[in-house]
Amino acid sequence: MKTERYSQPIAKEKDCKENAWQTNDDQRSPEFEQHVSELLDKLSDSKFVKVYDKSGRAVFSGNLDQLILFWKNNDFGEDENIGSIEDENGENIFRFGPVDGLNCIDKKRIKEIFQQLESKIAGKDHITNIEEIMNTENLFDENKSRQIVDITKDWVKYGGGFYHMLTGKYLELEKGVDYKISPQGAIDQESRKQAKERLGDDWLQVPENKDWLASCSNFMQDHKQEIKYEPETLNMKLKDGTVEQHNCFTSPYICNESWLHYVSNYFDKQECEFTQPNREIHKFRIYINVDGCDVFSVYQDIIKQLNENIGLQKFGFEIKTSDVSDLNNSRIWRIIHQRDRIVLYLGENGLREALPILQKYVEQNRSKFDQEGVLLTQPLLDSYGKEISSVGISSNTKGKSPDSTEVMPNYETFSVMQAKIIESCFRSIIRRMNNPKIFQEMSKKYPVVATNILNLPSNSSTDEYIKAILSDQSGEELLIKNLIGEYSRWSKKFGMSE
Repeated sequence: MKTERYSQPIAKEKDCKENAWQTNDDQRSPEFEQHVSELLDKLSDSKFVKVYDKSGRAVFSGNLDQLILFWKNNDFGEDENIGSIEDENGENIFRFGPVDGLNCIDKKRIKEIFQQLESKIAGKDHITNIEEIMNTENLFDENKSRQIVDITKDWVKYGGGFYHMLTGKYLELEKGVDYKISPQGAIDQESRKQAKERLGDDWLQVPENKDWLASCSNFMQDHKQEIKYEPETLNMKLKDGTVEQHNCFTSPYICNESWLHYVSNYFDKQECEFTQPNREIHKFRIYINVDGCDVFSVYQDIIKQLNENIGLQKFGFEIKTSDVSDLNNSRIWRIIHQRDRIVLYLGENGLREALPILQKYVEQNRSKFDQEGVLLTQPLLDSYGKEISSVGISSNTKGKSPDSTEVMPNYETFSVMQAKIIESCFRSIIRRMNNPKIFQEMSKKYPVVATNILNLPSNSSTDEYIKAILSDQSGEELLIKNLIGEYSRWSKKFGMSE
């Protein structure tokens, strides 16, 4: 990067005023905003740019990454010192003046222009996009099938719901080993309670976990004036002039059901309105898994960076993390293996704004993102197209299972839906194996598995059947192979794209 002197005309007041598109910020025309967007697209395609100050003197020449760094370091001085920006061909892309016009941009918008340019530059790298997410949510290959079979081994060993295995909220205690059971197989509740307490006590002794709890305690203390535990009942004035009572949170930080939420769209009592009236409805979730000692630093960094984005200042977002400020042994087990330690909620436009920000942040803090994330979500990709497995993206899904054998068919999240799909796959595999002709063919290739199934009582549960299959190494390959085909069939029944 270098600077040089160069004669370059800048936008004069007359140039702008004679061709002004609007009179104030609130009245900018869609046509002009489209014009600005096209200029940004053109500039973001440039490999080399030059910047001139108000007097026409060249103050910068270099690539776009250097330009953004130069601007962030305040090497231009005040933003309004910038006069114009041209591309490698010498074509003038942006000229700045006193107001928006055909031949210039209001100099008050320089910061906004650079922020949008930074976002577009990041977007030129390999960014996971919405189309990729929607088109690949039901892709289930051998690698994913093996991942599911791996956690299925823990599922049949420790019990619990399959959803808890996908998200890491399971209790790693084996009945009859870690706690007592009766000769009839009934759980000794007191023995199980003691086992949970031992597990929690051991977890609390790990230095990293102590750091996690301490960072949460410090955060809660630093933000105690901003954290709300209950909504307030307020009189809200409607557009027609009438007044209605509504329960609203009046601060961005909310503690609810063991989660600490940050909600960008809250009710501002001084302004008597919500901070983001154009806030989007949640359509996507981003799950983030990092070491406990990094949870609150990452949580705060993401909030800060997303709040600095102009688009997200309009579209809004919500982000939550586990509230570990008041843990007890009945809650610790849910976070020991937790894979969704931070969850970010976004609308469609918000997701487009957030993805390049998250990609850049992860690449700058790569050592923090080495954990396995929530299974069956779509991983964030780095700028080289490599998967970042600790960050998973999914659509915000609600619905009802089409499986008539499902006891509790309703679901309200993507991960719960995925768990129901896998459980439906297991039941279908078992039904097929109970077909005499299929069982006869299977027994020739998998004799040990066949014997294990024959030894099961007729009223055996799904997890007991799967445990019998996985009790032999050959059964793993049998389950992996069958899961691939069944998942494709059931995911389509659940309404996922082909």
